[in-house]
Amino acid sequence: NNNNNKQQQNLVVMRVIGQIRSRQSDLRRHLLLRLKQSVTMPQCLEVVTALRRLNSIDLEQQQEGSNNNNSNVDTGADADADTDTATQQQQRRRDQEENLHQAMEFKLQVDFLEARDAWLDSTTTAATGRHNKNNHNNSSNNNNNSSA
Repeated sequence: NNNNNKQQQNLVVMRVIGQIRSRQSDLRRHLLLRLKQSVTMPQCLEVVTALRRLNSIDLEQQQEGSNNNNSNVDTGADADADTDTATQQQQRRRDQEENLHQAMEFKLQVDFLEARDAWLDSTTTAATGRHNKNNHNNSSNNNNNSSA
Protein backbone atom coordinates (compact mmCIF):
# COMPACT_ATOMS: atom_id res chain seq x y z
CA ASN A 1 0.00 0.00 0.00
CA ASN A 2 2.83 2.39 0.91
CA ASN A 3 4.63 1.42 -2.29
CA ASN A 4 1.46 2.13 -4.30
CA ASN A 5 1.21 5.64 -2.77
CA LYS A 6 4.81 6.37 -3.74
CA GLN A 7 4.15 5.25 -7.31
CA GLN A 8 1.09 7.50 -7.52
CA GLN A 9 3.08 10.43 -6.11
CA ASN A 10 5.83 9.78 -8.64
CA LEU A 11 3.29 9.77 -11.46
CA VAL A 12 1.87 13.09 -10.28
CA VAL A 13 5.35 14.60 -10.01
CA MET A 14 6.31 13.30 -13.46
CA ARG A 15 3.10 14.73 -14.93
CA VAL A 16 3.79 18.14 -13.35
CA ILE A 17 7.37 18.09 -14.63
CA GLY A 18 6.08 17.29 -18.12
CA GLN A 19 3.63 20.19 -17.98
CA ILE A 20 6.35 22.58 -16.81
CA ARG A 21 8.66 21.52 -19.63
CA SER A 22 5.82 21.96 -22.09
CA ARG A 23 5.22 25.49 -20.78
CA GLN A 24 8.95 26.22 -21.10
CA SER A 25 8.76 25.20 -24.74
CA ASP A 26 5.66 27.36 -25.26
CA LEU A 27 7.39 30.30 -23.58
CA ARG A 28 10.49 29.87 -25.75
CA ARG A 29 8.33 29.87 -28.92
CA HIS A 30 6.43 32.95 -27.73
CA LEU A 31 9.65 34.81 -26.96
CA LEU A 32 11.10 34.01 -30.37
CA LEU A 33 7.87 35.16 -32.03
CA ARG A 34 8.15 38.38 -30.04
CA LEU A 35 11.55 38.99 -31.63
CA LYS A 36 9.93 38.74 -35.08
CA GLN A 37 7.87 41.82 -34.23
CA SER A 38 8.84 45.42 -33.81
CA VAL A 39 10.42 45.71 -30.37
CA THR A 40 12.44 48.39 -28.63
CA MET A 41 16.00 47.72 -27.55
CA PRO A 42 15.03 47.28 -23.85
CA GLN A 43 12.26 44.85 -24.83
CA CYS A 44 14.68 42.96 -27.04
CA LEU A 45 17.17 42.68 -24.18
CA GLU A 46 14.44 41.42 -21.86
CA VAL A 47 13.49 38.72 -24.37
CA VAL A 48 17.11 37.62 -24.85
CA THR A 49 17.61 37.54 -21.07
CA ALA A 50 14.53 35.36 -20.67
CA LEU A 51 15.74 33.02 -23.43
CA ARG A 52 19.13 32.74 -21.72
CA ARG A 53 17.41 31.89 -18.44
CA LEU A 54 15.44 29.16 -20.19
CA ASN A 55 18.71 27.84 -21.60
CA SER A 56 20.26 27.78 -18.13
CA ILE A 57 17.27 25.82 -16.81
CA ASP A 58 17.66 23.33 -19.65
CA LEU A 59 21.38 23.08 -18.96
CA GLU A 60 20.76 22.41 -15.25
CA GLN A 61 18.22 19.71 -16.10
CA GLN A 62 20.67 18.02 -18.44
CA GLN A 63 23.46 18.26 -15.85
CA GLU A 64 21.24 16.68 -13.21
CA GLY A 65 20.38 13.87 -15.59
CA SER A 66 24.05 13.42 -16.43
CA ASN A 67 25.04 13.40 -12.75
CA ASN A 68 22.37 10.80 -11.96
CA ASN A 69 23.60 8.58 -14.79
CA ASN A 70 27.26 8.91 -13.80
CA SER A 71 26.86 8.63 -10.04
CA ASN A 72 28.07 5.03 -9.99
CA VAL A 73 31.85 5.33 -10.19
CA ASP A 74 33.75 2.08 -10.70
CA THR A 75 35.64 1.14 -7.51
CA GLY A 76 38.88 -0.80 -8.00
CA ALA A 77 41.63 -1.95 -5.70
CA ASP A 78 44.09 0.81 -6.60
CA ALA A 79 43.08 4.11 -4.92
CA ASP A 80 45.31 6.24 -7.18
CA ALA A 81 43.78 4.73 -10.32
CA ASP A 82 40.30 5.41 -8.92
CA THR A 83 41.22 9.02 -8.19
CA ASP A 84 42.64 9.49 -11.68
CA THR A 85 39.59 7.89 -13.25
CA ALA A 86 37.23 10.00 -11.15
CA THR A 87 39.22 13.14 -11.97
CA GLN A 88 39.18 12.30 -15.68
CA GLN A 89 35.44 11.65 -15.55
CA GLN A 90 34.85 14.96 -13.81
CA GLN A 91 36.96 16.77 -16.41
CA ARG A 92 35.10 15.06 -19.26
CA ARG A 93 31.80 16.00 -17.63
CA ARG A 94 32.91 19.64 -17.30
CA ASP A 95 34.07 19.64 -20.93
CA GLN A 96 30.74 18.19 -22.06
CA GLU A 97 28.83 20.77 -20.03
CA GLU A 98 30.91 23.59 -21.50
CA ASN A 99 30.39 22.27 -25.03
CA LEU A 100 26.66 21.98 -24.40
CA HIS A 101 26.54 25.53 -23.03
CA GLN A 102 28.40 26.84 -26.09
CA ALA A 103 26.05 24.96 -28.42
CA MET A 104 23.00 26.36 -26.62
CA GLU A 105 24.42 29.88 -26.80
CA PHE A 106 25.16 29.46 -30.51
CA LYS A 107 21.60 28.21 -31.13
CA LEU A 108 20.23 31.21 -29.25
CA GLN A 109 22.31 33.55 -31.41
CA VAL A 110 21.08 31.85 -34.60
CA ASP A 111 17.45 31.94 -33.39
CA PHE A 112 17.84 35.62 -32.52
CA LEU A 113 19.30 36.50 -35.91
CA GLU A 114 16.66 34.50 -37.78
CA ALA A 115 13.86 36.17 -35.82
CA ARG A 116 15.24 39.66 -36.38
CA ASP A 117 15.82 38.84 -40.06
CA ALA A 118 12.16 37.85 -40.36
CA TRP A 119 11.16 41.14 -38.70
CA LEU A 120 13.43 43.11 -41.03
CA ASP A 121 12.03 41.30 -44.07
CA SER A 122 8.46 42.06 -43.00
CA THR A 123 9.34 45.71 -42.35
CA THR A 124 11.10 46.02 -45.69
CA THR A 125 8.22 44.35 -47.53
CA ALA A 126 5.72 46.64 -45.85
CA ALA A 127 7.82 49.72 -46.66
CA THR A 128 8.30 48.59 -50.27
CA GLY A 129 4.55 48.03 -50.60
CA ARG A 130 3.82 51.53 -49.29
CA HIS A 131 6.47 52.99 -51.60
CA ASN A 132 5.01 51.22 -54.64
CA LYS A 133 1.49 52.33 -53.68
CA ASN A 134 2.64 55.96 -53.30
CA ASN A 135 4.39 55.82 -56.70
CA HIS A 136 1.23 54.42 -58.28
CA ASN A 137 -0.86 57.19 -56.68
CA ASN A 138 1.62 59.86 -57.77
CA SER A 139 1.65 58.60 -61.36
CA SER A 140 -2.18 58.53 -61.35
CA ASN A 141 -2.24 62.09 -60.05
CA ASN A 142 0.27 63.18 -62.69
CA ASN A 143 -1.84 61.57 -65.43
CA ASN A 144 -4.94 63.32 -64.12
CA ASN A 145 -3.13 66.67 -63.94
CA SER A 146 -1.71 66.38 -67.48
CA SER A 147 -5.13 65.61 -68.99
CA ALA A 148 -6.70 68.66 -67.37
